[in-house]
Order: sequence, then structure tokens, then C-alpha cells
Amino acid sequence: ESAAGADVLPIEGAVAYPMWAGDDRRGQRWSITDGFVETMGMRMIAGRPITAVEVRTQAPVGMLSQFGLNLVWPGVTPREAVGRSLQFPGEAARQVVGVVSDVRGNYAEQPWPSLYVPLGSDKFRFMDYIVRLAPGRSVTATDITHTLQQRGYAAQQVRISPVIERFDRGVTDQKFRAELF
Repeated sequence: ESAAGADVLPIEGAVAYPMWAGDDRRGQRWSITDGFVETMGMRMIAGRPITAVEVRTQAPVGMLSQFGLNLVWPGVTPREAVGRSLQFPGEAARQVVGVVSDVRGNYAEQPWPSLYVPLGSDKFRFMDYIVRLAPGRSVTATDITHTLQQRGYAAQQVRISPVIERFDRGVTDQKFRAELF
């Protein structure tokens, strides 16, 4: 149904890059391709998702999560945030094109304040791809590799794992502690 990629997927308890430079690690910055919002099952609260053209040109745009919006601009509504310029120290300004629902790293964590930016084409070799299949449909690693190559991605190695398994791996420690308890 849809496919996308990211430098790091916000599941399995994975952590992306800090939203801004410095010691404040409260926010996460995820580099993504177009189709990420739909494929991850996220909801657009205001504005629009990042487009293929913006990924290809590495446009200075971004999407904030609801929690990220509250961290960056407390009291600003999602609609008011769309179109605003967001600039962190030492970086070029980005235009906020959308606000999306929050994502958790695993079942046990609070949502992360997040900024989603276009993934640079130089990172396409080292990224996680996520594919949303229609119900009852299956896919092989060869199918995915072929499709990615048709889209211009240089997939070197493809491993398939259902997202639910990756989420479950993110709570392995919590499950172990619960069993001990």
C-alpha cells in the first residue's frame, strides 16, 4: 500500500539525532523520505507531509510532532505552527509544513518530541525501509530489493521483520523485569 524510509525508525526504543545541537536531548530529529507519515500510520494534525521533491532537493522544511510543537512553541496551535520558520542555533531555518501525531519508541515510553526532516540522498544506502502491505498480502526480500532499485534506492541488504516484532523487541527489558517480578 505504501513505503518509506528513515535514517532510524522510531521503534524498538531506537533514538534518532537530537532535535537541536547542545546538551538538551529532549527532542529527536528523524530524517525521512516521502510516504513516511502514511506508512507509519501517523495522523496529520495540520498541514501536509514532506514530499518526494523536498526529499530529492533536501528542502529546508520539517514536520513537528504534537509533543515537539509543545516543546518548541508552547501554546501555539498546530494550524498556527504550519508556515512558521523554525531555526536552531548553527542551522539554516526550516519551514514547518506539518504537525503530526506523536510516536513512541516502545509501548512503555512517553511520546518523543520530534522533528521530521527530508532524508538526504547520501544516506539512502544506510536507512531503514518500512513497507505497509495490504491485508493478506506477503512480500519477499527480493520483491522489496527490486522495488527499491526501481525507485532509485541502492538497497545492499534487505531483512524483513514485521513492525510488531520490532516494537516487541523494544520492550524486551520491561518484559524480563515483569517476569522476574
